Amino acid sequence: SIPGYDGILILDTEGISSTIKQDPEYDRKIFLFCMAASNIVILNIKGELATETQNLLGLTAQSIIELKTDVVETPTTFLVLNQNPDLNMNNYINSFNNTLSIVNEIFLGTQNTLHNILNLGLDTLVALPSAFSVEVIYKKREECK
Repeated sequence: SIPGYDGILILDTEGISSTIKQDPEYDRKIFLFCMAASNIVILNIKGELATETQNLLGLTAQSIIELKTDVVETPTTFLVLNQNPDLNMNNYINSFNNTLSIVNEIFLGTQNTLHNILNLGLDTLVALPSAFSVEVIYKKREECK
């Protein structure tokens, strides 16, 4: 039970930056929809940050500015680097800061940044080796024998 909320709605968009679909406009629209409809957005990226992610973040931030709306509270955006064996966050900070610098170039001459538009910062950057624990799977296999 979360005070002030009657329930939780989880949107799993599956396929943002998909190699099969390859539709940046779809990616922008679905990510923008998630930003408008959510208090928390988790952008799960396999591996490391790539140009597609930079483009998606930049286009979404631009769209939010163009909408010029304060009707919806800006959600906190978590950037999850999934399937990374190295959990030392220091190894990802330079890549993340580089991404922020590249995307923030869009906003030169304004007071906007990805941090104040998407609530995205080092405190919302997460690296995971996997979405599940391999140890649990092996243990359950042993129990089934």
